Amino acid sequence: MTSIPQLTLIALLLSLALAASAQTSESTNVKQDASAIPAEQKPRVNRVFTRITGIDDKAVRVALLKAVELRGLKRRADATDAQIKRLFQKAPRQLATALEPFGYYQAKIRPDLSFADGKYNAVFDIALGPQAKIVAVDYQMLGAASTDESVAKAWRKHGLQADTLLSHPRYELAKTEIQRALVSRGYLDAELIEHRVDVTRANATAAVKLHWQSGVRYQLGSVQFSGMQFSDAFMQRYVGFNAGDNYTQKRLLDLQQRLTDADYFSLIDIEPNVEAAANGMVPITVEVAPAKRSIYTYGLSFGTDSGLGVRGGLERRWVNHRGHKLRAAAEASQRLNAAALSYELPLPDKNRSSYALNLSYRDQETESSRAKIGKIGLAYTREYKNWQQTLALQAIRGDFDVGGEAGKSTLIYPEVILYKREADDFLYPREGYSINLNARAGSKALASDTNFANASLELRYIHGLNKPFAENDRLLLRGGVGALYTDNFDKLPPDLRFFAGGDRSLRGYRYQALGPRNAAGRVRGGRFLAVASVEYEHAINESYAVAAFADVGNAFDTQANEIKQGVGFGLRWRSPVGVVRLDTAFALDEPGKPARLHLVIGPDL
Repeated sequence: MTSIPQLTLIALLLSLALAASAQTSESTNVKQDASAIPAEQKPRVNRVFTRITGIDDKAVRVALLKAVELRGLKRRADATDAQIKRLFQKAPRQLATALEPFGYYQAKIRPDLSFADGKYNAVFDIALGPQAKIVAVDYQMLGAASTDESVAKAWRKHGLQADTLLSHPRYELAKTEIQRALVSRGYLDAELIEHRVDVTRANATAAVKLHWQSGVRYQLGSVQFSGMQFSDAFMQRYVGFNAGDNYTQKRLLDLQQRLTDADYFSLIDIEPNVEAAANGMVPITVEVAPAKRSIYTYGLSFGTDSGLGVRGGLERRWVNHRGHKLRAAAEASQRLNAAALSYELPLPDKNRSSYALNLSYRDQETESSRAKIGKIGLAYTREYKNWQQTLALQAIRGDFDVGGEAGKSTLIYPEVILYKREADDFLYPREGYSINLNARAGSKALASDTNFANASLELRYIHGLNKPFAENDRLLLRGGVGALYTDNFDKLPPDLRFFAGGDRSLRGYRYQALGPRNAAGRVRGGRFLAVASVEYEHAINESYAVAAFADVGNAFDTQANEIKQGVGFGLRWRSPVGVVRLDTAFALDEPGKPARLHLVIGPDL
């Protein structure tokens, strides 16, 4: 006899079997014609998949998907069959409209809607047809800008040309760039008075019409400062233009850069007051806020050339109402003990001139030398035609040992430094270069222990690479040369001789480990220097990149007969304090030696 619990169990099993059979029967309906789908079908579909075929261009395909309203129901569990079919019917018109900005006016769209496994699949197969071609361009610049070469150059670069394919994004870009060029050059009333694209769908042609009225060109007026901790006369020294000069955004950007570089302010807001313009002159208002006056720094330090250590520093951004600056720094590490003090006096002129008194002491040990040198110097620095120019008088005294040869000297000499840097972004440039020229000479007649002349030149160049290379990659080139004359080489400390090797020279070799050798076979430094580097950097994302590089060169006495080579790879991190470079390098001329690590933090230029 079957018990009640057993009957209950049997009934439950039969119910589950019937449910499974019903589900199997429903799933056999794999595909139905869209017209055969009932108005309300249960269970309700909770997913819609939209696919576009026939389009290879990713940008076009993405734009089309965004234009299809049906795609918005993909995750709508409450979407009804009627809603899905209604939006499916609207999709071809939406796709045709979305194709027009790319110049396709004769596209054929074949829609297909299917239903399977409780899901709708919408497929739109598109045959683009011919892309509209521009057959006529009517461009006119009326007003004062009609003879402005910079505006004409912007049109030549961004403007549309006849016999090219129509692209509405490019058309919009052309309008934006020309308007930007006009405003940048001071045509602040510039107006696009007529703009249209006439398309003939039958033969896929287009005529473009763009007419501007530039109006007059404005001039820069007086500059009014507020919020500063200095007098107005002090602030006016940072204004690099005169009232009445032609208005350009570059001049305002230069003013902002000057104020930023002064390092006195935490806020800089420059505003052209166009509404208050009178007689074609635009007054400029500049609002600033003082930065923190004193900065204290301390912590651990590490450099592959100096080793592990500690460092500390004090910077007084302004000592008094004249804007004088004070800087002090000290470091104690495995191979370097140093201290430095600098007092700077900015001058009231428009060239950002200043005097500085510098005191320093260095006790440094390298692969080839040990030196304890004290230095005092008075320097005059100014900017002229984008060059930073420094004229200094230096006096050094100290003991040193180079290649096992001890020396001691006192040298007094003038020094000239010329430095120029141009870049689209000084923190992480994609395009830029720097030039650094240094020349100095001493004479026994001026209380130096020997006659000498020393000159060096370093060039750096950065170029951003795009397709067919990966976007945001960079090519970095570096080269350096140097020459030295002296009638007593042994009297020159290591800083005035030439060595190669290290983080910023030939990677794969120790710091200052390369150069001519003495009779004992130890590096003593050379009279000439020639080094070069090429580096390819591939961006992983906005913060990280990997790099591969090759360095060549050496220091020598007569000719470069011992060229050394180093190659390697590295990691780059765009940190908040600058680019951090960690390299693994191999010395090709020292086979069997392990790879060396090099760590550098700082700007590329």
